Amino acid sequence: MTDTPTKSKTVKRRIGCIREIKGARGTSFQIVLRRKGAKPLYRSVQGTRKDAEKELRRMMGQLDKGMQLDRGSRTLKQWIDEWLDGPAKSKRATRTYERYRSLLLDHTSDALGNMLLREVTPAAIEKQYSIMLDSGSRTQRKKVKQGDGTYLTPPPRGLSARTVTHYHRVLSLCLKRAARDRLIDHNPCLDADRPSLKQTADRSSKGETVAPIVMQVLDQTDLATLLGKLAASKSTVLPYPLALLALDCGARRGELLALRWTDLDPERRALRIDRAIDVTKEFGVVIKPALKNEHSRRTVTLSASTVAALLAERARQEAEQRELDRILPAAALMFPGTDTETGLPLPLEPRDPDAVSKAFRRLAKAAGFPGLRFHDLRHNFASHKLRLGVSIAEVSQALGHANAAITLSVYSHAVPRREAGAGLMDSIMPPKAPSQVA
Repeated sequence: MTDTPTKSKTVKRRIGCIREIKGARGTSFQIVLRRKGAKPLYRSVQGTRKDAEKELRRMMGQLDKGMQLDRGSRTLKQWIDEWLDGPAKSKRATRTYERYRSLLLDHTSDALGNMLLREVTPAAIEKQYSIMLDSGSRTQRKKVKQGDGTYLTPPPRGLSARTVTHYHRVLSLCLKRAARDRLIDHNPCLDADRPSLKQTADRSSKGETVAPIVMQVLDQTDLATLLGKLAASKSTVLPYPLALLALDCGARRGELLALRWTDLDPERRALRIDRAIDVTKEFGVVIKPALKNEHSRRTVTLSASTVAALLAERARQEAEQRELDRILPAAALMFPGTDTETGLPLPLEPRDPDAVSKAFRRLAKAAGFPGLRFHDLRHNFASHKLRLGVSIAEVSQALGHANAAITLSVYSHAVPRREAGAGLMDSIMPPKAPSQVA
């Protein structure tokens, strides 16, 4: 006798349903989504039953992907606060984190920030960009006191396309983490059109003029005049060896102010650059432990005159410490700060970079070069190196650029150009003289 297979009964459990709710404000729908091992999730939908069915299908699709549906009531502003206090703060340098925080908190409008995180769309983000380009920051503008004692609020000023692009990148990082944590299906910033860097805010109707920053490159005679004036000034805020070093190696201001005497090898005339300073709101001027990429960490070769000036500066600092019955620390900075109250040197504390830039502009103007910036010394280094025939690759390495294309895009004006003479075939097969042509 053979056993006859019995027919089993399969019971399919409904995991989602829609309830119609009638109230004083009209009819709404409530979605009930049941999950294994968790409490049912309830969500109200204003609209038609088709809207509720569409939302239910979307939620069930998110459930299949492992999305965290119970966090659907979080607004964008709430998520920004969570991201800034969590992943952004733990993985970014202090200065970078402060910039992220300023961009997101100062410029996110209430209309966008109060939207539910899951409902943020590319169109809403693009509208935010338009607001920033048109009226700028969402924070209240400071009132200006007039001559009659009254206060006047200045008109709104649009932000530059570059600032809006920075905002786009930071917001995209924030929403990318939300997508990774399964809080949203997709990062909407990926589908939003950010402003072109060539686009500028329309400020002509507001009567505003924006003065562009112009790179100033001096000839060798003017550079010698400038260095002579800086040496004669004997400024304590801007030591002459600091300006000389900036011109000789092309390092950035922050990199120069983070240099230690142990970074200098006088015999090889080599200088190791692998740190920089940051100016933060919370901690003031701090030294970063290391530069962010390997291209920035580099060794440059100095001129003999620059090395001699640096050695003289170190001898001066050692003598200064002996007068105070101290020894110059092994980790002493080349260009340290000073105590604001006593005026005594602080060998291990960095110098205020803004004070250096202000002193340079003042001395450069007195020397006959108004508008010249400390950063222009870096531009002069690169421009003169290229004009002397040094290759783009070598100059790029000395500047700490990620690749030579960046150097070429900035300093293409300094690359020597040869007049078009013979073509390629003329160099391979020299043209015959007219008498040889039959």
